[in-house]
Amino acid sequence: MNSARESLEAGYARARQDAARSLETKAGAVGAIATEGAGRDIGSTLLTMDSRLASLRRHSHDYADDLFRWHTVLQWLGWLALALIALKSFLYVLALELFHSDERMTLGFDDAQPIEGSYRTGAQLAIDRHFPHPLITRKQLSNADNHLVLAPWPGSSPLVRIIRRRYFFFARGSLLEDGGRVATVADTARGMVASAGGGQSIVEWTLREGEQVIFRYKDFFGASDNVSLRSELSLRLSTLLFGRVIFHSARCDSGEGRLLLKASVEAVDQAQLRAIPLERMIAWSRHAQFTVHSGRTPWKTLVNGFTLVRRDRGDGQHGLILVSSEDTGANTGSLRYLKRIFSSIF
Repeated sequence: MNSARESLEAGYARARQDAARSLETKAGAVGAIATEGAGRDIGSTLLTMDSRLASLRRHSHDYADDLFRWHTVLQWLGWLALALIALKSFLYVLALELFHSDERMTLGFDDAQPIEGSYRTGAQLAIDRHFPHPLITRKQLSNADNHLVLAPWPGSSPLVRIIRRRYFFFARGSLLEDGGRVATVADTARGMVASAGGGQSIVEWTLREGEQVIFRYKDFFGASDNVSLRSELSLRLSTLLFGRVIFHSARCDSGEGRLLLKASVEAVDQAQLRAIPLERMIAWSRHAQFTVHSGRTPWKTLVNGFTLVRRDRGDGQHGLILVSSEDTGANTGSLRYLKRIFSSIF
């Protein structure tokens, strides 16, 4: 019995040892495989990280190069703008001294034809019902058949008009006739109606054929479809004192036209109007000519301002001037030109 028991115990011990060795062998194999796989994964991860870091480094260098390149471009543009401002300021002061010292020198456009129409103002204006051309306006007119116009006068100063919100979405209005109804005396006097609101006035400038009117797009309300809008660049000393280098004008080349403005307007008698500060000029006839008057001395160029004096042309066509009712600031002379540097183009 003892020998049999010992044999069983010896067999059981051998079986346990064999099982332990087998498990140890398998575990070692699995560990080797896992170690080899982990090594491959770590190597792949390191390679991926290296490539990504290299890509980030390359993109960072490219971004820095672009940034420095744009900085250089902006720096040159800044120097160019500064040079233009310095040149324009010098020419402005030079023109002011020259035109102030000699009243025979005139401001204006020598090539303008002396054609002069008329204008009227009011918080609400009725357009002559017999005027044959449609009106293109920022707001819809009363007594009119209105149609949306996406971008009228598309080639006329698009950048300036977009900035001033005077480029897109106008209304094209034609007189809405009362069909089938007998016209009365009141009907014959009724036309399309333009309203201002907000304490401002509508200006209806009647343009004769060939007449030109200089205006600001900030005041532009509309025009008849036979009116063309133009812009011209002028660097002459005779126009620099107007405070701008780009002038916007309306011209009618076929029959009679209408230019509509919306602004705070002062009712003045054109026959009595002789001198006016530049800041109060809303619009004027392109053929109007002016001289400069100011109580200035060589040491007060930056203190005393100047006044434009309308010059008698001799043909009776002195030109019309639309005057703003808004108050101007103190008399700060050429210091006010700092504001005009940034606003003269628009």
